[in-house]
Amino acid sequence: MLEFGDVITLENNKEYIVASICEYEGQFYSYLVNSSNSEDCILGIIENDDLKPVQDPEVFVEVMPLILDNVDMSIFDEEEDNEQ
Repeated sequence: MLEFGDVITLENNKEYIVASICEYEGQFYSYLVNSSNSEDCILGIIENDDLKPVQDPEVFVEVMPLILDNVDMSIFDEEEDNEQ
């Protein structure tokens, strides 16, 4: 199971940091932020220890407020520190 702060490499060979996790209707969702470009983000559903991007716009609209309530902004602070 992914946890906040985990760094994972996706199939696109880019590293992402787990910025938030939430549960919605018995499913777990994770919000990933690219470690080198904070504008590259992915909302994924965790199924069988695999992460699949959320494709359903209705689910996206329901889950994003929950995800944003749980985002730990410190990952962005660390990224800004690294840029200076």
